[in-house]
Amino acid sequence: IVDDVACVGEDDSMIIYTTHKNYAQEIRSFISLKTGLNHSAFLVKEIDEIPLNSSGKILYSALTLN
Repeated sequence: IVDDVACVGEDDSMIIYTTHKNYAQEIRSFISLKTGLNHSAFLVKEIDEIPLNSSGKILYSALTLN
């Protein structure tokens, strides 16, 4: 559906960060379909950009602050 996403979470819930607006429901449905988990286990947050370090890797610690 979209390209710019990053996920963080625990065993019982996942936060999915995306830079694409208005796709929260589609992302939740897609992840639920692929994992077989209930869509309520996923929270989608729209952010302006995925934080990256100088090597281009996702800064997961910065995501948890959002």
